[in-house]
Order: sequence, then C-alpha cells, then structure tokens
Amino acid sequence: MDETNPIGLFLVTSGSKGDRLLFRYPFGIEVDKDIHDKKIKKSPYAILNDNKDDLHILQEEFCETDECSLTGFDDKLLSTLFAVKPELCGEKFELKIENVRFIGHPTHLSHISNREKTTITMFHVVFALHADASYSIVDCYHDLSHLFAVAIGSEESRCNYLTHQVKLMQSAHDEIASLPEGKDCEQYLWLSYVTSSMMLTTVSKPYHGVLLLTDAGELLSSLPEDSSPALIRLISVTSPLKNLQQLAADADIILSHVFQLVSHLLFWGKATIIYPLCDSNVYVISPYAPIHLYTSLEAKFSEQFPNMSVLSVLSQFSLPISLSELDNPMNSSYQQAQRVQMVIWLLQHRLLTQLHTYVYLIPPERASSSVQNGELIEDTSRTIKTLESSDLSSSYQSEESLLSPSHSKASSISDEEDLSLREQDSIRKANLTPSERDSILRDASHNNKDDLKNFIRFCPYFRGRHHLEEIMYCENIRRSHLLSLLDKFRNILITCQFEDTAVVALNKRL
Repeated sequence: MDETNPIGLFLVTSGSKGDRLLFRYPFGIEVDKDIHDKKIKKSPYAILNDNKDDLHILQEEFCETDECSLTGFDDKLLSTLFAVKPELCGEKFELKIENVRFIGHPTHLSHISNREKTTITMFHVVFALHADASYSIVDCYHDLSHLFAVAIGSEESRCNYLTHQVKLMQSAHDEIASLPEGKDCEQYLWLSYVTSSMMLTTVSKPYHGVLLLTDAGELLSSLPEDSSPALIRLISVTSPLKNLQQLAADADIILSHVFQLVSHLLFWGKATIIYPLCDSNVYVISPYAPIHLYTSLEAKFSEQFPNMSVLSVLSQFSLPISLSELDNPMNSSYQQAQRVQMVIWLLQHRLLTQLHTYVYLIPPERASSSVQNGELIEDTSRTIKTLESSDLSSSYQSEESLLSPSHSKASSISDEEDLSLREQDSIRKANLTPSERDSILRDASHNNKDDLKNFIRFCPYFRGRHHLEEIMYCENIRRSHLLSLLDKFRNILITCQFEDTAVVALNKRL
C-alpha cells in the first residue's frame, strides 16, 4: 500500500464540556462491503473515482489488511488520546500504536480575542499514517496539520468559524444519537470542509472564468433542497464565455461571494478555472492528456458529436493555435457553434492547455547573452514554480467584453504635461535599471510621446510574470492597442508562451 496516503483523518475538540471526537474518516465499524455500500447514501458532491485520481483516498483501501485497521480505536479512546493538555499545544504531536502512527498539531484557543462565547479551548486535526511511513512523509503531514491549525485558528478569530461548525457537528451527532434503536444509526455522516476558498481568492483573478465539468441542469438537479439560492443563480448563469466579474453581475452576487461559491464547485470536482473562451485564445494538446485512453474518449466524443473523431480534432492542436485561426468563414453558424462545443468538451476532459503570452523587457546588449546563458529559460521556470454546459452563441465572444468595466488606468496623457518630469517619475516607479532606461529612451526616438509614456507605465508588467490578458484587464486596454504598443518597442522585448501560472498553481492544490 502507498505510504503517502493517510489511512484516517480526525477532528477532536476539548473544553469545559469535556473532550469530543467530532469527525473521523473512515467512519464506523467494518461490515460486509456489499451491505455497507447499500447502507451508505452517496454524497451528491462526492468526486467519482475512476482510479486515475491520485489525490482521492479510497475508503475500501483503508482496511484491506489488518495492518492498517482503525477499527480497534473507538471514539472515546481517540478523543482521550488526541485531547492533549494545554502545555503540549502548539507542538508536533506524534503517537505510534501498533501499526498506526498518528500525526497532528494541537492548538490552544484561549489567546484568541474577540471570539464568541464558547466552551472550546483546544482543537486538534490528526492524520493516521502507516507506522512505517518515512520521516519525510510524516513531516509533510505534520506541516499539513499545522496549516489546518493556523487557518482554522485565523478563521475562528475572524468570524467564529470553528465555534459555528462545532455546533453544527454536535447537533448532527445528537440527532443521530436520539434515533430509536433499529434505525440505521451507523449510516455514514458526510461532512465536507472547504479550505480552498481563501487560496482561490488569493490565486484566482476576476478575469478568470469557470468551466462546469458536468451539465448545468444535471448539477442543479443533484443539489439538495436547502442549497444556497446564490449558488443556484450562479450555476444557472455560468458560461465558459464569461469571467467571474461578469458572473457576479449576472447572478447579482458580490464578487467575494462568487469566489467562495466557485471554491465549493472546485472542491466538489464540478468545475475548473479557465480563461473565458474568446477568438484570441491559444490552445495546444495538454502534455498530460490521457491519449492512451483514446478508445473510451473516442466513444464519449462520438456519442456527443456524431461522425466526428476526437483524434482528428485534437490533431488541429498539435501546435499552438488560436481559435480564430481554426474558424473557417465558409462554415455555417451551426458548424461554428459545434466547434465551440467541441473545444469546451476537450477542456472539460483536460485534453487542451491554454497558452498565454508573457513579455520580458531585455535591452539589446543583454538579450544575446541572456539567451546564450539560458537566463530567460531559468527565469521563466522560476516564474512558473513560484506561482505554482450552458447555451452558447454561434461564435466566440469578443475579448473586449472581458475588460475591466470600472477601474480604467488607460487615460491618455495630455501633450501639455512635462514629458521629462513624468518620464522620470514613471521610470522611478518602474524600478528600471540604467541599461533598461537607456534602451527605452533610445527606442523612444522612433515613437511619439504618448507611446513612450504608456510603455514606461506598462514596464512593471514586462518581467515575465503577467500575461497579455492580465495586462489588458488590469489596465483596461484592448488587445489591438497593447499589441501595437509592444510592436513599436519590439527591439527591446522578448515574448514567450506558457500556461497561466495562477491556474496551474490552483489546479495543483485542489
């Protein structure tokens, strides 16, 4: 069995009312698997496992052998073991019992101010691992438990998150305990904790879009009756042609709430983050595309698009190509709409990767040496590592609709302003090196004052960390205007194409 997979997860709290195990996974006592599967009602939000998702923990794997069994540990014993004394809080917790090693980071809450009156003084998130797991694996899970502790403690201080969640879990436990004997009291209680919302808000941007991985109608029908009305409205207006800011406006939801709702969809495996479809988007076959499974993919694709071959469509993306280059003016509106749907299908099955253009400001005297020494390639790799379906129209939308509607910074500068003073201030803010400043000023002789001023203002984006779409959104500038500006200063610029580093980092963490 893979030692990197945990064999259990637990949440214990302690306070004036005693110690209590509020959550454990896997749940309950081992029973016959066929009977157990019939008893358990599948969560509508559970991610289907097709043995291809390494991040999914198979419950049936937990008890393949007696060596990894947790059935000998009842709730009372675990709550006693994990509810440590205050002096042991804030330190690494490690306990080995037979063939199981428990790892956690207990946290004391008495120091947190502005909290709602509560009896909770300590909480502890504990992972159960194989006893022979390597120290590097053990350290990783301790770090993860510590991160959980920091995040939960921060949210408790900010909005009493833990207090409210504990009340909900205690209420659920009490309700199950009050059921008359004979009822299915051993039915698994499905609880979900979405810890990705803060990370999504940090990584994702308003110009990103959301792509549902299932049909919107099917997703809506699978939601429980007490689902959030805001979530229902969001799903109803979701389209791969819209960015998150547009979805917020269409669903009449504030943007911060949209981020939270989208984080739930990502956590449930019902959506992924993309850049909204438009004719300038450039795609190429994903390096992780499961081409070896072409037989099953071919069948699924042909079922939705009769007389079409998925391999034939994919071959068009062997080299990076924009959607506008794929369009044939002789195609009918139906053929254009079908092409949109095929691209969406390929994105939903992660067969395509979108490439964005990043810009580097490199003076001529440095460009040749940088390429020879591989500095540009190293810088590109470093940038990546650090940041590591609804009705559609018959054609792709214009990218102008994705620009920021409010905070425009692209106002023109009047000719009356003193160029030298403005120039000096802009250069200072852009943190340009002497060689970069000299090369810009030399190149300025071929351009007018407005072009020079705009270029200097955009210089902070030309470090290979912002793609064109992000620049367009942040500066509220059209692609044609941005490309025209870049072309005028092409002698001191180098462009590269790779994935959106924010999307890559988000997909890796979810």
